[in-house]
Amino acid sequence: MVQFFNVPENLITWLCLMLLSSSLLIPRAGCSGTGIRETGLTCGDYENPESTASNFMAIMDMVSFQVKERGWGAQTLLGSGPPMYALAQCRRDLKPADCYMCFSQAKLVLSRCVPKAAGRIYLDGCFLRYDDYSFIRESVDPTHDIGICVAPTLGNDTASLVSAMVSNVTEEATERGFAVDGGEGIFALAQCWSTLNKGRCKICLTEAAKKVLECVPSGEGKSLFTGCILRYSRHKFYNDVSTSNDIKVSPSTGNTH
Repeated sequence: MVQFFNVPENLITWLCLMLLSSSLLIPRAGCSGTGIRETGLTCGDYENPESTASNFMAIMDMVSFQVKERGWGAQTLLGSGPPMYALAQCRRDLKPADCYMCFSQAKLVLSRCVPKAAGRIYLDGCFLRYDDYSFIRESVDPTHDIGICVAPTLGNDTASLVSAMVSNVTEEATERGFAVDGGEGIFALAQCWSTLNKGRCKICLTEAAKKVLECVPSGEGKSLFTGCILRYSRHKFYNDVSTSNDIKVSPSTGNTH
């Protein structure tokens, strides 16, 4: 029997995960504050007989150690058949326990793509993807990058504030990889995956900003891109976090034969 995640020590966290696993793919299902509300699942167009559940779980286990240690992971699984690549990234404002809980839920949902050769899932607090080619430095992909707008609408006097705030977090996240900003009833967050360099991060966030601003005057907008996320909302949806000591970490991958 395949086990998708370890039961957390905290009973409330465990009950939260059990509730979510019984209501997968129901819009906005989730537990407040943990970042595991579901946003979108996409599976590849074709099946790969080599993309077995055992291979999927093997590479997810490899990524799991990195997620626990630093909040993201990138791994390569090599063997007799086609390789499998995986990338996991938590939002950097999440606590380690919430990050790992989000990853566990993402892994559970994404397993539904197997035996498809590829799949990706965005939760509010994390991103997880696997594929049969090395994609970890991709920043944009017009075939998959999307924007999501949520009602109700903002006042006309707020539209300029959204634009300014999106610009602020885009600029700061281009330098640091992550940024949040909030005030006057508008909050915004931008983040690039840790596998992107500054140039690719800028490309992703620039396009994500264009897409999310198409949502104005909607009360909330999200850009879910291949290499980054960008979101604004009337409600504060992120945790307080200091970015003054952020350091960009170069990606590393591990191989299993």
